[in-house]
Amino acid sequence: MLREARDSLKLSIADAAKETRINAEKIEHFEAGRFKLDDTYTLGQLSSYAKFLGLDHVALLQLDAESLHSDVQMNKRYRRARTFVASNSIASGLLFGVVAIAIGSALWLVVLFFSAPKLVIFTPVEDGVTNEYSVLVTGETSSGSDVIINGEPVLVDLNGGFTHRILLAEGLNEIQITAINSLSREAREQRILIADF
Repeated sequence: MLREARDSLKLSIADAAKETRINAEKIEHFEAGRFKLDDTYTLGQLSSYAKFLGLDHVALLQLDAESLHSDVQMNKRYRRARTFVASNSIASGLLFGVVAIAIGSALWLVVLFFSAPKLVIFTPVEDGVTNEYSVLVTGETSSGSDVIINGEPVLVDLNGGFTHRILLAEGLNEIQITAINSLSREAREQRILIADF
């Protein structure tokens, strides 16, 4: 409406800016509808420009106030939609995190379920020579596993710890330690001691 009125007067934007002392860029914004009636200065400039073009500035300002009101309503709807999208994004992210944790936990349980039990021997630390008639075998296995030393079942505590004394024969002594879990998966360790009494 503003551009048509200026064109009908055969004025350029530069001419209108010079006559009204309103910045040319501001006039372009007025004509393109890219302005807000949020301050008195802009309101006064728009009113002056409308009077210069011979338009009813009061009707123009009312018309623009109505369009501004509809823009505010659109902004409210846009903000609600944006909030809805953001809350859905957060919910999706949380759901993804929960699913990833569940899958990771399931994989960890599968690995634990199908792997051999842990078996760590504390004593004797390594193969060697001894002048003792017996040796104390101590170690730790996975909780719930059974331990067998040289074919004899050994008592395992709730934490997986075990202790068992083996009598040694003169010469070479092989000590076989086996841990077996509930799925019959096995872990084995061996110590070789030479008894020299």
